[in-house]
Amino acid sequence: MSARSKAFLQAEHFSLLVDGHNVLYALRGVFVEHFVDGRPRSDAREALATRLAAAFEQPGAAVWLYFDGSEANIERRSDTLEVIYSGGVGEGRADQAILDDIKRRSRAGSVDPLGLVTSDLKLARLAQRRGVTIIAPEDVLPWLSAAAATEEDIPP
Repeated sequence: MSARSKAFLQAEHFSLLVDGHNVLYALRGVFVEHFVDGRPRSDAREALATRLAAAFEQPGAAVWLYFDGSEANIERRSDTLEVIYSGGVGEGRADQAILDDIKRRSRAGSVDPLGLVTSDLKLARLAQRRGVTIIAPEDVLPWLSAAAATEEDIPP
């Protein structure tokens, strides 16, 4: 884990955007039992959301988990986690929703550090230009694993 990622995730206050399907593919070994025909389906998305909610339930954390979805929808899963479905059709819808939210937060003058969990190089480069800390999916694995170990209702 990079020192920068660790410092970010241990901060008292932070906002974390998560590129959902990208993380599921990057951490395939963790979520593979929730894949169907080699692709993450609703069970995989649910497992990731559940683990993120448990991993980052501390005050001062705000986490947004993004997925492509045919209908735009936001689901509040906990005090710290919202799951955002981008809506629309075509490729890169969740990526665009992430970039739009980064721009919106930048314009609003958000004071909390902003991080993005992704291994998508293009998305990371665009987000980094706006001052976003890029966190590799593998760097959140210790938090997700700890959440799985302490929560009985989280799928392994």
